Amino acid sequence: MLDIRDLTQYLPEAAPLALKPIYPARRAALQILYESTDISVDLAQYLIGASYKDVMSGEADTFDLTLDDRQGLWSGDWYPSKNAQITVNLILIHWYYDVTTDINIPLGKFYIDDIGLASGNSGSTVQLNTVSVPDGVARDINNTRSWEKVQLKVVAQDLANSASLGLVYDSEDNPTLDRVEQTEEPDLVFLERLCKDNGLCTKVSDGKIVIFDEAKYDAQDPIAIIDKLALEDMEDYEFHSKVRDIYTACTVTYQKSKKKEKISATFEAPEQNNKLKGTTEKKVLKINQEVADTAAALRLAKKELFNKNKEETTGKITLKGRPDLYAGATIMLNNFGVFDGKYVIREVDVELSGNYVTSLDIRRALIGYN
Repeated sequence: MLDIRDLTQYLPEAAPLALKPIYPARRAALQILYESTDISVDLAQYLIGASYKDVMSGEADTFDLTLDDRQGLWSGDWYPSKNAQITVNLILIHWYYDVTTDINIPLGKFYIDDIGLASGNSGSTVQLNTVSVPDGVARDINNTRSWEKVQLKVVAQDLANSASLGLVYDSEDNPTLDRVEQTEEPDLVFLERLCKDNGLCTKVSDGKIVIFDEAKYDAQDPIAIIDKLALEDMEDYEFHSKVRDIYTACTVTYQKSKKKEKISATFEAPEQNNKLKGTTEKKVLKINQEVADTAAALRLAKKELFNKNKEETTGKITLKGRPDLYAGATIMLNNFGVFDGKYVIREVDVELSGNYVTSLDIRRALIGYN
């Protein structure tokens, strides 16, 4: 099996319809390991449906299973342990007209968070809801601690170590903070808030805390083109564009004491991102927050303005199974009128209940903020 994300090598070359060979039907299957034991074969005969949610930031990824329990196995001898680890791979068979190679897409490690049993005229089912963050200190237990004169990455590493999680710090910004206080707050909740205050995003996935600069992801090249006129696999779509809470500039100011000089910096939205058509009104976002110097104030102003304006144009697109698309990637939209352009995938929802369906939550990419 191949473990890849770039699936373009499997796309067939264009050919006249009459000359195209007949290939075996493509299908998607799941490989599931329960505490390192492959239970895929045993699970398959009871599997009613599965769903997977891949989120760019702000919440955990999830993977849910619905199982037939008419024989009472899953609510009896096979009842799973809470917080048990499962590893999930999506297996694509004949997906890109390759009859000899199965493609393995790793979805990650998850932990059983909730187990539900339902019964009715149609029979009994068990629902397993899993999340990418294990139950324990980082998620549920309040802690109190403090740091002095410390870089954000050091705080993140301390919290990752406490939770036995790895750390991926994917940002050039690593601000030094005079004092950081965590007061009766779970580690991950505290870290997410601390990063947000400093213009960064967090995600926990596959045993790692990932901290990143979202604007950097907007600058990536698109991994796919979705053309309204050429795409046969699109089921539906919707877009929204708003004016409220969208700004033309952001000013950050900070004065440690009356004796200290005031620090101030302003960042204006690049013209190509200013979608406030029909108005010349200047809307300035004002932030009063601790910063070390003018350069730090400018960086924060840029990030705060980005976090507001990124919500201006958003959309949702539902497609037949697209394993090449994932949260954090960018795509190009064509032939959607004023909504054409580059977008960032904020969330991918995958349904594997009979049909394989991929739903995208997207926002327009902003240029000039990284």
